[in-house]
Amino acid sequence: MKKVVSRYERSDFTAVPSCAVVAESMLAWVIAKHFLLKFGGDSMEETKDNFNSFTKKSFSRVRKGFKK
Repeated sequence: MKKVVSRYERSDFTAVPSCAVVAESMLAWVIAKHFLLKFGGDSMEETKDNFNSFTKKSFSRVRKGFKK
């Protein structure tokens, strides 16, 4: 019988890549939930209108804040 020397390979693993997928999908749900709480309406059109109105007002406020 012939002796064979095997290579040493690391066999450790980490769950971080798998957890990143789960965390990303959970974050998407949480952002969507709070988006609907802030801008939600009875229809998608109303939600879009609420969001567009908010961003238009926010842009003018931010722009005003940076003027000298």
